[in-house]
Amino acid sequence: MSPPPGPDSPDPFSPFFPPRTPGSLGNNDAADPSVNAYPGITPSSLGVNDGAAYQAGILQIRNVAAVAQSVKIIVPRHLKIGLPKTKEKVEFHSREVTAGGRFMIHADIDKSGKPIEKAPDVKVTLTKTAHIYEIKSIEIYTLKIVRNPASMALPVVGKNVTNDKTLGVRKPAGSPDGKGYWKDVIKNMESYQYSGDPKKAKSNLQWYAAGSSKYHEEVHNQQFRSWMKKENDSTLQKILKKLGNLQLKASNALQAKDEVAKAVRWELVNLIHSQSGLGTDENEAYRKTYQKIWVPVIQKIKADAKNAGWV
Repeated sequence: MSPPPGPDSPDPFSPFFPPRTPGSLGNNDAADPSVNAYPGITPSSLGVNDGAAYQAGILQIRNVAAVAQSVKIIVPRHLKIGLPKTKEKVEFHSREVTAGGRFMIHADIDKSGKPIEKAPDVKVTLTKTAHIYEIKSIEIYTLKIVRNPASMALPVVGKNVTNDKTLGVRKPAGSPDGKGYWKDVIKNMESYQYSGDPKKAKSNLQWYAAGSSKYHEEVHNQQFRSWMKKENDSTLQKILKKLGNLQLKASNALQAKDEVAKAVRWELVNLIHSQSGLGTDENEAYRKTYQKIWVPVIQKIKADAKNAGWV
């Protein structure tokens, strides 16, 4: 995989795709290799530009040149990388018996509802007299793609979930019009909880629980937010350390400010690109979704089958 473009390149930031909810054929899931991933401070002798300086209030990077003058880049001690409310795009598959989803970092949706790449928003202020560039805010944009199957494909006892043993899991397989034997339907649905484990996962999931995709992707969203909160300070330190070698090419202070912001943006994307997992845990997402969404549906099938006298 080629690395992201450098700070002097255009700004085509590709979104990071953490593990995704599986589709009916194993496409676009954790087992699918065709996925793009974008997802301490060295101490000094006098406590300058090290962890002690950070605790004291700001991190500073020296020897950065702009307009042939030395400048400093700083970040407030309590700066937190912002995560605006995650956008959500819902899609329906009229001929699918299952569905999938995707949680994306550095992404948004445009006015037409189309998913688009969106680089982090970085605001930098400049104190001209002192040539100090301060990173005032950073925001990372995220997007959930929620995919749902055809409503007619969802399990309903007495309609497409029957007491006919000859139907097996689903007949015709993979068809929203298919019907299944209620015990085999339950067994198939129970396999969802293992979908994040390659050793236990089954690729023949034929039934789905309404709301599963939405809940699953929200679990990933919360996982990433928790990870970002934990890694906030470390991420800022790493960015500023990288910017210590930054050579600005701006012809004036205003251009230099924009160049600093662009460099911060690129370093943040590059850092996320290099991370593994970003706090996301597929096994946890499947387990939580199974307990919250799938178990009630399975219990209802059992109750309805009992009421129908099938037990």
